[in-house]
Amino acid sequence: MKRYCIIGAGASGLPVMKAFDDNGIAFDCFEALPDVGGIWNPESPHAVYGSTHLNSSEKLTRYIDLWFPEGLPYYLSCSQAEDYLRSYAREFGLYDKISFNKKVSCAKRVNGRWEIEIEGEKKPRVYDGLVVANGHHWHAKMPTDPGKFDGEIMHSHDVKSKEQIKGKRVLVVGAAIRRSIFCPTRRSMGSVRCTRCGALIISSRRRFGASRPISSSTV
Repeated sequence: MKRYCIIGAGASGLPVMKAFDDNGIAFDCFEALPDVGGIWNPESPHAVYGSTHLNSSEKLTRYIDLWFPEGLPYYLSCSQAEDYLRSYAREFGLYDKISFNKKVSCAKRVNGRWEIEIEGEKKPRVYDGLVVANGHHWHAKMPTDPGKFDGEIMHSHDVKSKEQIKGKRVLVVGAAIRRSIFCPTRRSMGSVRCTRCGALIISSRRRFGASRPISSSTV
């Protein structure tokens, strides 16, 4: 029987596991952290900041096979999103199928199969197929524009709470869709300066705030 490797037990890895399990496809899932959730897991060094809310509605966000509990807001907070992902894993018995604290260090194609190297293991594991669901927020991409700036430079990847920029004059550089990421308090996104944290926002004229849903799903 063919066996597949799934890297990551976040918002993408969990439904893949469920689909494989429903169809009798053998797999191993490796998660670098001690719990599910990916960027919604507060224990992750790549987690979103604490005041984040989804910008897709509950109808666009939920999985087709598990409704959100009654009484949740139209746009979930990051903690509510994490609770939902954990409840999904519990509902369908996925926890027992995940190898936690297992970080994949290398994946390479060898003779038509995949050799997966796990940190701390001497020999690679071999699989017939590979599903990469490790997320896309691991490595921050910094600009290389010429010039000199003597102040502190931070990437949105490293902003987790408003306390990090409280009392500072902040210049935010980014596209319109990134305004809600650079501004941790998520208020007055249509104005030039956030009225809560004072961050100066430079982007296009198109307004794209937390109150407006988009067609794609965040979770």
